[in-house]
Amino acid sequence: MDAFQRKKIESVIQDIHHLPTLPVIYSRLKKLLADPRSTAKEIGAMLEEDQALTTRILKIVNSALFSFPKRISSVPHAVVILGIKEIKHITLAASVVDLFPEVGSTYNFNHKAFWEHSLAVAACSRIIAKKVGIMKVKDPEEAFTAGLIHDIGKLISDQFMHDTFIKVLKTTAEEQIPYIQAEEKNIGFTHQDIGRFLAEKWNLPLPFIEIISYHNTPILKNIDGTIFVLLAIVHLANILAKALNIGFSGDPFVTPLDELCWKALGINENQIQLIMDETKENSQELIELLLTANA
Repeated sequence: MDAFQRKKIESVIQDIHHLPTLPVIYSRLKKLLADPRSTAKEIGAMLEEDQALTTRILKIVNSALFSFPKRISSVPHAVVILGIKEIKHITLAASVVDLFPEVGSTYNFNHKAFWEHSLAVAACSRIIAKKVGIMKVKDPEEAFTAGLIHDIGKLISDQFMHDTFIKVLKTTAEEQIPYIQAEEKNIGFTHQDIGRFLAEKWNLPLPFIEIISYHNTPILKNIDGTIFVLLAIVHLANILAKALNIGFSGDPFVTPLDELCWKALGINENQIQLIMDETKENSQELIELLLTANA
């Protein structure tokens, strides 16, 4: 994002005084993780203070996507099995779903369909990360969370720039152009830029900021090789989730895979159908677990 874009975004949302903030418990978790003396028991006990968050974390880690041989019964147990860093990523993923209330009647868009798409991208991202291998992706949970929050800028648009958001959706549908092109046409910047603004406000790790900023346009970013692999994973997962027609992100167009991403991942074409089959199965379970009334 250049200085002109940043200034333009800030001028548009400068009157927003109530940008969503991450739960206090996530900030406390980050502080605990920064202390090398912290134990899995301490971290688990702190997370369990929030029962709703605990329930959601356990639903995620006990889903078929993670395929642990035995059920994980508590957050401290999850910390031991997955690792401290991995639990931080999953905690972020478990926290964001409830941060954005439904604004109301919106042209061709609703939050449940949005989160269905986002969970499909999250599931697909983790599946791709596992297939790419540990030499390229050491933390598949990071890919999962990056996939879940990649489109977070759209929810900011919906909540705080609602009329403009509807105009972009209408332009996409009526002119049959990708959502990101409709944004450029109507407002001169995109949900990637808005998402980056929020991710920086939240002080998220750099890989998440970069993936939010470039998941539709990876060719524009020459970044650290490890981060680019994660970016390539989410870029591909977003395309495959759209191709599977799981949920709806506001953009019906399935764009071609960026050639640089294809090379970075090293996945052959025969693996794509397997990834799509696994994504369809696992994302449906996550949707049922996390988006039901009692999730």
